[in-house]
Amino acid sequence: NPNDPGIDPDDEDDADDEPVEPLLLSIGSNVFVDNNNDGIRDADEPGIEGLTVEIFSVGPDGIAENGDDVLVGTAVTDSNGDYFVDGLIPGDYYASISSVDPDFPASSTPTSLDPNDDADNDDNGIQDNIGDGVWSNVITLSPEDEPTGAAESGSGGDQDDELDSNGNMTLDFGFAPLVSVGSTVFVDNNDNGVQDADDAGIPGVTVEVFGLGPDGAPETGDDVLVGTAVTDAEGNYFVDGLVPGDYYVAIPSVDANFPVSSTGFAADPNDDVDSDDNGIQDAPGEGVWSNVITLTGDDEPTGESGEGGNQDSADDNNGNMTVDFGFLPELSIGSTVFADNNDNGIQDADDDGIPGVTVEVFSVGPDGIAENADDVLVGTSVTDADGNYFVDGLAPGDYYVAIPTVDPDFPISSTGVAADPNDDTDNDDNGIQDDPGAGVWSNVITLIGGTEPTGADEPGSGGDQDDADDANGNMTVDFGFRPSVD
Repeated sequence: NPNDPGIDPDDEDDADDEPVEPLLLSIGSNVFVDNNNDGIRDADEPGIEGLTVEIFSVGPDGIAENGDDVLVGTAVTDSNGDYFVDGLIPGDYYASISSVDPDFPASSTPTSLDPNDDADNDDNGIQDNIGDGVWSNVITLSPEDEPTGAAESGSGGDQDDELDSNGNMTLDFGFAPLVSVGSTVFVDNNDNGVQDADDAGIPGVTVEVFGLGPDGAPETGDDVLVGTAVTDAEGNYFVDGLVPGDYYVAIPSVDANFPVSSTGFAADPNDDVDSDDNGIQDAPGEGVWSNVITLTGDDEPTGESGEGGNQDSADDNNGNMTVDFGFLPELSIGSTVFADNNDNGIQDADDDGIPGVTVEVFSVGPDGIAENADDVLVGTSVTDADGNYFVDGLAPGDYYVAIPTVDPDFPISSTGVAADPNDDTDNDDNGIQDDPGAGVWSNVITLIGGTEPTGADEPGSGGDQDDADDANGNMTVDFGFRPSVD
């Protein structure tokens, strides 16, 4: 036995006649699942069983992974992911795993690639491409000089305890599962930041997934494009084959029919809430992106309930299907300013339209009340020869229509109660006026995408102005005026 204390290990001139033979050394430790890809085996990260680990001595050139290397030992990882190879003489070696586990094909992002630093529980693997074999840099084994006790605190660290200083149990390999991200790009018809049951997906939108660059900030020049998908007929996208880490999702070109991101939301994609808008947009029509999402193996939401939530079902806890993007439809409002000759509040067949009248559309301000100082002018139109006006490019929300200056030949709003513009009744007067000759406005009307009156519900003059996108336009907000009486 070369490790018998009766054999002289050091060739010292100690006046004995014992044969000089080197102590035999060992190498080993653990192969583990690195779910967060931090290069460290954390307490909740299991070992990987059944992987073959090969130990090579480096050839004369002293370089690992060259043709002159010699296989000197093999071990298969046990149920804890531990491996152990002994019977080695002092010298230079490296460890190799030629076939990785298909469920954990990506070598960890290492904290150190130097196996001679004797740091336990850290990944020492080098890998050219995901799914390829892995090897370590060269480790030098020396008698009576290897780490002992607490320095080998990780799984498999006690495998060399019989000859602790002659074994190095710190050569570990971490492997990450592949993770995925995805879900839905949808029409947010009511701009509530949520994909409701009647909010359809938007097909044909290109979605890009980026890994953060060294600065750790999204939307900067050092980001790396790692995956691309195009939304399907339901508006769903899916990007897989990612290693655990920090990412963001971007839509570089928005759909021309839905150019505005849902307002006021941009939910945190790490909250794992499905069907809510995660988009950030600087200006209407520009690209959209999410905040940073951290993908971690074995820790992503399962059973995601929203549209596209089952795209990762084959590996559910390694996929996050909650990064959604809502976009607003463009809505419109309009119809007719008319002469109400008999003052019945209705545009009858002989009641002509009034041309040349300026009509303004306002969104109500934070107080939600029409005709207040915090209202915002969002569109203007001048009535045509038939008295029709039309304002489009509006987001879902609350508006009112105003005529700041009335036609002097028709200065008085039709008498009676101004009809509710939300009742979607065409040809009736919706005007409110404090005094004859003063400006006129409507009550508040709520525009919601996909729900506005269509076809026969807009039979009056100007009712067809929104026919290109009929359910997203309301052509029933009319204003009747009485002629002046000398």
